[in-house]
Amino acid sequence: MPYSACYVADNKYGDCKALTNYFKAILDYLEIPSYYTNVYAGDKIKKINKDFPSQQFNHVILYIPQDRKDIWLDCTSKNAFDYLGTFTQNRDVFVVDHDKSYFTKTPSLTPHDVLDTRQVDVSYDTEVATAKFKNTYKGGSYETILQIEKNYNESQKSKFIRNRMVNKGFQLTDYNLSKPNRDSLEIALSYQATSRNLYKHYGNEILINNIRFWLPEFEKPEVRKLPVQIDYPIYNIDTITYEIPQGYQLYNNQNTYSIQSKYGKFQLHTYEKDSKIFLEKSLLIFAGNYPISEYSEFYEFYIKVMELESKTHLSLYKE
Repeated sequence: MPYSACYVADNKYGDCKALTNYFKAILDYLEIPSYYTNVYAGDKIKKINKDFPSQQFNHVILYIPQDRKDIWLDCTSKNAFDYLGTFTQNRDVFVVDHDKSYFTKTPSLTPHDVLDTRQVDVSYDTEVATAKFKNTYKGGSYETILQIEKNYNESQKSKFIRNRMVNKGFQLTDYNLSKPNRDSLEIALSYQATSRNLYKHYGNEILINNIRFWLPEFEKPEVRKLPVQIDYPIYNIDTITYEIPQGYQLYNNQNTYSIQSKYGKFQLHTYEKDSKIFLEKSLLIFAGNYPISEYSEFYEFYIKVMELESKTHLSLYKE
């Protein structure tokens, strides 16, 4: 049972039940209908048994039906207004309305809602290349980084960005983490880093390495025992620009790769323009529940993407 709205007003405190009840009382006073709603929240979506009355929920949110677009509020969240996020999206919920209570579902995160983008500008040096990153995060990444921005001191932020946000093989030299406005659904991180691994010299040739996506690992089919559950899409887009050293030419002016399946799609395109190489790539992995019987198909798609990511190199030769 939630604490009363009076208790929250007096004590300036409440858990999810109390805060939801408190805000519902405010809306009731304004004659705006809203509904106390039970949900099972967390990192993994849990199936609700609707045929057996029992306590299957661990969190409470507020549902505000509207003509144009319904509003869903997690009254304990510090995220943007009307953003449920990965914690409560795409869930069966129980809307409490006296003797007319019913089940419905919270909105699902779309690929646009979870899009992470990187714009990387790489400057050549014979020893240490410099890369300037301009990254924008949504979805789960936005939620994590926003909490870092709000709750960490400068030393803790620097450590987190250095250890968690900078690609392997890069050394962070400077960064700027934006402070988004209250209702922004994205957060931006710009940073500069150096690397000795981007340009590799081999005689009169230079091999330029790809800056890979951050991707989770999956077991080989012979090891996997459980089905795959992806609760929301994974969507990444990169635009990477490499400086071409003076006197060098790109071996192949354009390269294009594309993979599509029921599990997602991957595209990669490279081209030369104004003494620079542009590498544009995108990866979308669909949300879904895939049984163990088709895991090998999912893994085949995923490993093709991983192989292209790891094998993508750009070759330059001296004129």
